[in-house]
Amino acid sequence: MKRFFPLLLCSFSARLIGLTWSSPPADVSAAMDTGLFALAVNDAGEAIVVYEYNVGPNNYIYASIQSPEGSWSVPVQISNSGRDQEPYVAIDPSGNAVAIWSNRLGFDLVDANSYTNGMWQGATTISDMMDDAYPGSVGMDSLGNATAVWSGREGVTFQIQFATKSL
Repeated sequence: MKRFFPLLLCSFSARLIGLTWSSPPADVSAAMDTGLFALAVNDAGEAIVVYEYNVGPNNYIYASIQSPEGSWSVPVQISNSGRDQEPYVAIDPSGNAVAIWSNRLGFDLVDANSYTNGMWQGATTISDMMDDAYPGSVGMDSLGNATAVWSGREGVTFQIQFATKSL
């Protein structure tokens, strides 16, 4: 569902309540050339990080998931245009997640990928063909409903758009 409104190198350290920060910081990006990143954590202690991975002139979005026990998964590529930037991520209490990012291949679009049942489901474009579309945020509720919001320009008109998805 879409609605329109007129408007204008990753390293992490964890701290559990009552404990000290982990040391040394864990490098979840496997020494990749990384850019912008986003992190989400749920009450069960699961965490997910999404980040830009720069390969020459190309940028892809990668993701890694931390179990409640503290181990990180091997990073996986979740985008495919090669011009992907500015990731955002949300996670629900069950460990389902949604990531959004800017796809700058031709038109500036907003793409998304969802993580359910231990697997990424595949990147898809969620914005309309606008002159410029920029991701703003994504959130999830306790029932696994995700809402993504972004801004965009069509001609000279600026808009806020959003899309929802139930996982």
